[in-house]
Amino acid sequence: MAVSAALLLPACSLGSPYENAADLPPAAPTTQPAEPIETPPPSVPPAEPTHEPAPGPSGGSDPGTPDESIEKLPDSVSINGTGGSPDPTSAYTFMEAVINDADRVWTEWMLGQGYMEPYVEWVIIRPDESYQAPDACAHDQDGVKSATYTSDFPNAFYCDVPNSTEQDKGILVLPLNTFIRMWNGEIMGRFSDGAVGDFAAAAVVAHEFGHHIARELESQMNHPHPTDKNKELLADCFAGVWSNTLWQAGGLADGDADEAMAALRAVGDDGTGPDPHGTPAERELAFRIGIAGYDTDPRGGVPAMCIDKYWAGFPGPR
Repeated sequence: MAVSAALLLPACSLGSPYENAADLPPAAPTTQPAEPIETPPPSVPPAEPTHEPAPGPSGGSDPGTPDESIEKLPDSVSINGTGGSPDPTSAYTFMEAVINDADRVWTEWMLGQGYMEPYVEWVIIRPDESYQAPDACAHDQDGVKSATYTSDFPNAFYCDVPNSTEQDKGILVLPLNTFIRMWNGEIMGRFSDGAVGDFAAAAVVAHEFGHHIARELESQMNHPHPTDKNKELLADCFAGVWSNTLWQAGGLADGDADEAMAALRAVGDDGTGPDPHGTPAERELAFRIGIAGYDTDPRGGVPAMCIDKYWAGFPGPR
């Protein structure tokens, strides 16, 4: 089995300012099934569809909703959108909630499409602790290849490794101190050009979880995932899909989407090089497609749109 590691931040990037997004429309009530979004957020840039309008996860025109309501993510010491750093315990609780909710949402979707249940391990590296990853997950650290990670490692990543039963099961590696800095707009050593707050960290976690889902789909359908910038844009789009489910359930606060897109813009590059991740505009657009769909098909929360846009030739259900 090929082993790969996907990082959020490319090795070499060119940042550029990009206009902030307008706030999303008010969330749908959590007590009724969500209706299709009739109009997209007004500032969603147009995207020319590369496919016929895709059905939602339920197979019809409705975007579909999970069987149980998504609880609002725990507020990290009530600093959402205002800046300020949470304490490690609050940040850990918040990130853990994102992981658990993303796992539930994607498990329901995959089982609903006829796939096997996805499995992933994860580690949030606390301050003053280190994590010894499998050798296959080693990265260059200050010129030395190492698989030992601290809470200040300046990146987050998904590492694709099999477990002892040979069941596909990657690892999410999330350094807590690096995430705490995201609350103030510092994204992997770069700085947000827009809104700051806790959902920047949520978007990064959801992006890495998106890599896991792509790897599961690749394995179960025996179809290689993209190796160019579309690999990262697919994960950005999947992060938007998860964010849409949170919005439909009333768990997305005002400004959260802006925080997510500002974080992704901060870690954009020029879309070329040995490990391209997409330009700031491309990364924002990928998230927008996941959360709000296209101008011509503005449902949002539809994984098929992400797959059809960024994963050429994928043969499986979506």
